Amino acid sequence: MTSSHLKKLLISVACISIFTGGIQAATTKTVGQISVIGNQLNSVPGSADLITKEQLEISQPQTINEALKQVTGISIRDEDGLGLRQNISIRGVNGDRSRKVLLLEDGVPVSLAPYGENAAYYSPEVERISEIEIRKGSGSIEYGPQTIGGLINYKTPNPPKERQLSTKLTLGSDSYKSLHYNYGNTFDNNTGAVISILHKQGEGPRSPMPFMVNDVTAKYTSQLNNQSDLTLKFHYYNEDAKVSYLGLSQAQYDRNHTINPATNDSLYVERLGLSAIHDYYTKDGASIQTVLYGHQIKRDWWRRDYTKGADNALGYDTTFLDLNGDQVFKDSNGGRNRHYKVVGVEPRLEYKDYKASIKLHYEEERNQRVNGDTATARTAKDDNGLKTDEIRSTLATGFHTQYNHKATDKLTINPGVRMELFNQKRNILKNSSTTNTSKGTGLQTELIPGVGFTYTATQKHTVYGGAHKGFAPPRFSDAIDGTGVDQKLSPERSTNFEVGLRSTLTKTIHTTATVFHYDYQNQIINASTSSGLSKANSGKSASTGLELGLNSSRKLKNKSSLNSSVSVTYTDATFKSNLTDGNNNETATDGNRIPYVSKGNLHASLGWTCPEDKLKMYVDGYYQTGMFADANNTSVSSADGRYGIVPAYTVFNLSTSLKLNNHFTTFVSVKNMLNEIYIASRSPEGIMPGNERKVYAGLTANF
Repeated sequence: MTSSHLKKLLISVACISIFTGGIQAATTKTVGQISVIGNQLNSVPGSADLITKEQLEISQPQTINEALKQVTGISIRDEDGLGLRQNISIRGVNGDRSRKVLLLEDGVPVSLAPYGENAAYYSPEVERISEIEIRKGSGSIEYGPQTIGGLINYKTPNPPKERQLSTKLTLGSDSYKSLHYNYGNTFDNNTGAVISILHKQGEGPRSPMPFMVNDVTAKYTSQLNNQSDLTLKFHYYNEDAKVSYLGLSQAQYDRNHTINPATNDSLYVERLGLSAIHDYYTKDGASIQTVLYGHQIKRDWWRRDYTKGADNALGYDTTFLDLNGDQVFKDSNGGRNRHYKVVGVEPRLEYKDYKASIKLHYEEERNQRVNGDTATARTAKDDNGLKTDEIRSTLATGFHTQYNHKATDKLTINPGVRMELFNQKRNILKNSSTTNTSKGTGLQTELIPGVGFTYTATQKHTVYGGAHKGFAPPRFSDAIDGTGVDQKLSPERSTNFEVGLRSTLTKTIHTTATVFHYDYQNQIINASTSSGLSKANSGKSASTGLELGLNSSRKLKNKSSLNSSVSVTYTDATFKSNLTDGNNNETATDGNRIPYVSKGNLHASLGWTCPEDKLKMYVDGYYQTGMFADANNTSVSSADGRYGIVPAYTVFNLSTSLKLNNHFTTFVSVKNMLNEIYIASRSPEGIMPGNERKVYAGLTANF
């Protein structure tokens, strides 16, 4: 099927969806929110986790990364210390830029380009999120395209039933300042609006690394009649941060782990997002919902040039260092400037025990490399400064259907299938050799089956599990190389299995236990030079693990409450094939561990709330085992800091809040209470230190 045929197919499907009034029903009837879990967590056919509004309020996380560390099966690689860049690994899948995780906000994709560049250079601010849903089982095939690791859905608040006005002021370490304004109301019982305005800034955890973030979200909901609702959402975000790809060399880290050697580097991110959700409920019980979404993102990253050379022992590029162990900078820099446009419509239908969906999606990336002739330049001096200029795009459609079959009173089986069709193009307008060419991949089709089940053994014990295929399309830059040659790549694929048990041990204690195995194949790696191509589907890996969770909530005699939780994850993630660097130099062997996947994570928390929520106290601890920073599993730290062990670390946090009266609440939180000094990452290029002890305090006013 050609690209023109695909376009005709998409137009036909769009016409059908418009004629039928759309097709989407979320798993919950809450207006304006799409839930990937639904109203009953215990009935989900497969593993799922929910971070509730109450958990977010009492734990006071500063970043999404901090919030996600309490979830089993998730491994986080911190980078800038600000939580602005997410590196999320689910169940042993490589977490670089969260590319193998589908990230949604209110059911709408938020990554740069979900098919061609599913990278988390933008992350929702935790201050405006009301709940976080995580799915790792077979039910994740209901959404796409990234179905290998799982999906995360960030939910934002709906308009309140009555007028609410709140202002939250936070001051903290490193000259941190944050002001969050929130207003919401419902008018005439059928129309509501909520607006969130957030500004924060500071000097950053590394000196100096100033940053500034502005975030505006507005949501409007209206009950059009007894059978239909409409929700409109607007989001604007901009970020100006002096962050860098460049970390510390080993010598720099030993001298002062808080410095920033690349003070001229700068990243600017701007995002505008719009979505519309129309819900329609038929008289015979069907729910029909149509989601129209779109966003554009500007991501300009200017980084100063420094000298590099080949390290023959590892086969990687490594930074040349001076006698003090510092990077050797040039008086020039380069802008890696990328602009994205994404638009799509996703209709879904839910009727009795059936679900069906159709998705139409288009995305485009303008990718430029601009060379500046000074360390602080932000534009090219002349036309020769524009070194590369490309337009990359994907046209895609996806189909999904699922059936909820009640085999017996106790056993429910959920078979489903997803099909993805996509066509990628890479139009090279200019490259370093001044070659002008245009090439595109052919149409690719992927079938993704899955089946899940729940078995209610007793009122207190539910067994769940499933199996599904995982799917991740090749990135723009991998599918077609820089000279316009189609690399003939297929999507990456996995076969995922899990089985688990949810139990209510007592009225106050609930537990979960899940065993999983991922067989991950067709991974895109560097090809051998003899193939004539730069990329190949030759990588294989496997991940096996265990997730354990325990939650307890007790009411005490003085009407206060005590809540505790423990989550433990063990993951054995290893390569199942040999890897080379493209020149037949072996860089990883069968059995090596996947970089940046820890074998074990432990999170434990204890929260106490006094009567009427006047005083809240929360303490938690997070432990992560050591990780390798490269596929070769190098154990000794390299001079530039990029390779070696990322040692284990433990961090404790404390949060308290005191309700002064009906309008004012004061709060204090201490992150990394014991001031643990640790390495958070050695990627992208050098040691990224973990945050030292940070203290935040503030006041919330509610009217």
